[in-house]
Amino acid sequence: MPLLKKLEAWSFRLFGGIAPYFLKHVFEFKAMLERARIKIYPETYVSLMFFVAMLTIPISVISILFLVFFGFMPIIFLIPFPFYVMVGFLLIPMSKASDRATGLEREMPFAAAYISVMASGGIAPYNSFKRLSEV
Repeated sequence: MPLLKKLEAWSFRLFGGIAPYFLKHVFEFKAMLERARIKIYPETYVSLMFFVAMLTIPISVISILFLVFFGFMPIIFLIPFPFYVMVGFLLIPMSKASDRATGLEREMPFAAAYISVMASGGIAPYNSFKRLSEV
């Protein structure tokens, strides 16, 4: 079993009960996962987010200890590290969906020009789209 599947299994086992509540009451991003083409169940994604955030809690604890005992102020930015991880997990689907939309908008003029050139050459629109899918 690959490592990601094991992480998904452990995270769902630990946080599977919290994930539906989070999806229903706090944040809804099932459609966002679909738009980003992230092929994972939303409950599993949220439980994986909580699991990875839980794994980063020792970083926060160590940074608090460094802050208290040594007075090292720049480490204060690591205290909310689990929160940063959760925000990152929520922003990744938005970013991927935006990248896909931008890519489609950027390629649309070229596709339109390609099909119009083929249409002016007497090729049927069906064949034009078929050839465009192979490019």
